[in-house]
Amino acid sequence: MRLHRLELTAFGPFAGTQTVDLDRLGADGLFLLHGETGAGKTSVLDAVAYALFNRVPGSRQQAGRLRCDQADPGVATSVRLELTLAGRRLRVRRSLEWQRPKRRGVGTTRQQATALLEECRDGVWVGLSTRIDEVSHQLLDWIGMSADQFFQVVLLPQGEFARFLRAESLEREALLERLFGTQRFADVQDWLAQRRRDCAIRVEATESAMRSWLNRLCQELGLADGTEPPLHRADETWRTEQRIGVEAAAQTAEVLVRDSALALAEARRAAEDTATRRRLQDRRMLADREQRAVAEAGPRIDRLKQDLAAARQAAVVAPLLVALS
Repeated sequence: MRLHRLELTAFGPFAGTQTVDLDRLGADGLFLLHGETGAGKTSVLDAVAYALFNRVPGSRQQAGRLRCDQADPGVATSVRLELTLAGRRLRVRRSLEWQRPKRRGVGTTRQQATALLEECRDGVWVGLSTRIDEVSHQLLDWIGMSADQFFQVVLLPQGEFARFLRAESLEREALLERLFGTQRFADVQDWLAQRRRDCAIRVEATESAMRSWLNRLCQELGLADGTEPPLHRADETWRTEQRIGVEAAAQTAEVLVRDSALALAEARRAAEDTATRRRLQDRRMLADREQRAVAEAGPRIDRLKQDLAAARQAAVVAPLLVALS
């Protein structure tokens, strides 16, 4: 944000219109506001705050204290600030609510507060909004800080710096985090903390699984003595005993595997012999059935043979009988 020009009318101690060319003052990069008490140094800063946030810091917010008592009754109290914000050349004008003289008759009437936000586009000022709340919200989005945060960091009122230093750590943390954009570091910190918790959970689960398998191993090998096996302590005696037990169990298991392999081979040979005998028995039973069938069909075959011989003889005589007839 860079301020270019400030114009005050009937604001603070300034009865008329005062213009501050901030570009000329800041040409060397740094300038100082100084003067006697009551000269209007704070009012200049209040005017900047009022233009940006529609309020001023401290207890001077009351409208009656912002309007100059020596101003002409018919002159409105207003502030116009030209600045560059978020890469935009802007001009904002605000006027206070005040009691102006009636145009007819005597007495006064209330004049509502106004606001105007403009942007310079190609050298032409274009109106963006005339609603007070809309102007404030738009400027707040571009500034990136609330009025209270701006007053604490950029425009500290007189006597308020000590209050900022004594503020709660969470309040200062939120302000500085937004001001310097440190949220990404907080996100990394949260991510690392979550990773640490996840790793701790996985380590605990792994140790629990190791302990469970080790207990089962000890039970299977007959090594369990009712105490939890050590996972981390350097107990050479315990490890030696367990290693000897495991080696003995492995040798026993190896013998059992070898014997089982021999028994399996013998069982396979016996199964093959049994299958061969069954096939031979099936073939013999089939031959017996065929032999019995042939024996049972013998008389019928003999009759058929006799019938066939008679038919052959009849076939020889049949033509002669036909000729005689």
